[in-house]
Amino acid sequence: MAAQHHNYSLANCSTAAQWPCHHFLPPPVYDAPEFRRLSSTRHWSASSTRGLTRETKEMLPAAMALEPWANPVDAEWCAPPARPRIFVIMTAAVQAFVNLARRGLKNQQRNTTERREMYEQTVRRWATASNVGVVFAENSGADLGSIEAQVPPWRRERFEFLSVPRMNEKLPPRARPDVGRLEAQAIVYALNNSQLLATRCPHDLVFGCTGRYFIHDFEHLVHRQCLKGKSGDELPLVTPQKPEWVMRNTARERETSVLGFAAGFALEIFGWSVMPVGHLTFQQYAGAGIGSEVHLGKLVKHMDASPALKKRVCDLPPLPIMPVREGSSGIYRESV
Repeated sequence: MAAQHHNYSLANCSTAAQWPCHHFLPPPVYDAPEFRRLSSTRHWSASSTRGLTRETKEMLPAAMALEPWANPVDAEWCAPPARPRIFVIMTAAVQAFVNLARRGLKNQQRNTTERREMYEQTVRRWATASNVGVVFAENSGADLGSIEAQVPPWRRERFEFLSVPRMNEKLPPRARPDVGRLEAQAIVYALNNSQLLATRCPHDLVFGCTGRYFIHDFEHLVHRQCLKGKSGDELPLVTPQKPEWVMRNTARERETSVLGFAAGFALEIFGWSVMPVGHLTFQQYAGAGIGSEVHLGKLVKHMDASPALKKRVCDLPPLPIMPVREGSSGIYRESV
């Protein structure tokens, strides 16, 4: 009998009596010493490293932690001396359905034709100038035929396209959809539904990447910075960005337009994005700092406070990209 995959997240919590919405509160500040129980035997796996804090355990239904997106396989091909594989999930919206102009971002790219042509160019580069497995996850419901056509036949076995269903998530009054939250939910959907990612091992590195970025020499940069000479409990759990142009307080926020994570660490990275927030007040929603940059900043800060976890954080170098303008601000980027 085929396994049944239950979605205990997002809007479904209101209709699933056994998992009412109040179970899905935003995660609290992490207690680094208790955050994860690292395994020093054999190869660390999802079951041996699911050491969430006591507070998070109380808020997360056990069924959510058992969902496919949070649990890579622990198969024979994952055992040492197997090296981490690299996968990329490109998050995309051909049609810009979140209007950022209301938030002061007047230069948001909203022209659908321009956006489609940009994604076609980026997909073509990932397909012909890299060897990583790529999943293109699009969440606006647009037709992907012209974008899929950019992948040559010899590359299609390692390139997958997913249409992410639009989720009418209930938000607090006055709250607006957050692009980072939608991108994180697209990554969760890809982890749950991708055939390419179905055989991922706990130590494999998966990168959630804004779909407009193609990163030159990506595999080499990742191997040199984060994988060379490392094995077992030295392998990274999360690989944050450190762009040269970042001016924000990086102790509080970290860039997430290219966010790498060990497949066995997905729940800690993205659990916040599938916890419904409709029951919160606007003040609670805003005060919780619900957003990918803030969440990652808190996570990295508390991992840095633990000697066992600090070594599992690997800062990426500034990443050279095919020149492109940011979708939200229109700022021209050659590095992220």
